[in-house]
Amino acid sequence: MRLPSSPRVPFRQYIPISEYVKSDYDRAVERAVHDRGGWPTDEPIDRTEHELADWEILMDSIENVLERRGVMNVDEMRRGIEGMPRSQYEAATYYERWLYTTETILVEKGILAAGELDARVEG
Repeated sequence: MRLPSSPRVPFRQYIPISEYVKSDYDRAVERAVHDRGGWPTDEPIDRTEHELADWEILMDSIENVLERRGVMNVDEMRRGIEGMPRSQYEAATYYERWLYTTETILVEKGILAAGELDARVEG
């Protein structure tokens, strides 16, 4: 069986990409808090390994179980972390960012009430 052929559009009818894509980077656009590439700094990068605290191991497990059960996904986690207020992002450790965004997602989905985790920890 022969498939029908589609009509070919002559090359001269295509619009060059330069006509509709801006080639230079728009420096007026504010960079998101997580976008750290190219920021000037004199601070050395800490590449030392460290022992994870019990709560960090637990946070990793909780996040993985929530993803496997379909409660949330990696795209939601990324959006949550990238959407953190700059001051909180910069002050937080890796797993503190996970905790922040996991709680935010669970509140957004109505699984937790706002402040519920704090009340449980304090109570």
